[in-house]
Amino acid sequence: AATSETYRSFRPDRRGGSAFDRVIGNMRRLAEVKTGALGYSFLVMVRQESDGTTVSNHEEVLAGAELAHDIGCDYFEVKAMFDEQHHVIGVPDEVLASVEIQIERARSLESDHFQIVNSSTLDSLRKHEGPVQPKDYRRCGVAELRTLITPSGVYTCPYHRGNKAAMLGDAVTDSLVDIWRDSDRGIVDPSRDCGFHCARHRSNLELAELAAGRGREVRDTDYDLFI
Repeated sequence: AATSETYRSFRPDRRGGSAFDRVIGNMRRLAEVKTGALGYSFLVMVRQESDGTTVSNHEEVLAGAELAHDIGCDYFEVKAMFDEQHHVIGVPDEVLASVEIQIERARSLESDHFQIVNSSTLDSLRKHEGPVQPKDYRRCGVAELRTLITPSGVYTCPYHRGNKAAMLGDAVTDSLVDIWRDSDRGIVDPSRDCGFHCARHRSNLELAELAAGRGREVRDTDYDLFI
């Protein structure tokens, strides 16, 4: 959201109020002292109410980008909705068109210190790919480059958070070095276990190209902090 009221509508606190102003205030304070990157993720949401009406936050995309810029964020990213199994949920064409117009307007804010980041989930909506993202490879190469560490366990990736079958170990009781050395990061088979949209899918395809000797030349302009 870009306003307290919309935030309350989609993400109310336990008392039904809005934590928006507190969140933004904390982001402003963090922006003043941060040493890493601070981002603003805007999840485009469309919800059907019990009375048959539809509510959405999509009209606040541009305002969200302007707010992110004003806060001192390093980037602003627009994402699509997905269900509990990480399948991307489609939106009406008019909503997507409105979002695209606002993103283009927001690009006027870009500089060496602020970027409008393209989301793979939004790309999925643009291409009308549907909720299922089939994969024909059996092993996730990105799982060899990054992992997810939580108080309840270390997992192959965020998509499998809480999935005992994708748990590599427990960082509370075991050394991370031992977990990484001894774990089988091939326990997840993307062709079987990852039919949902995965932000790392294109990275896996690129890794396969590298392994086959067909990798592309890497240039400075190709660098992406999210890969």
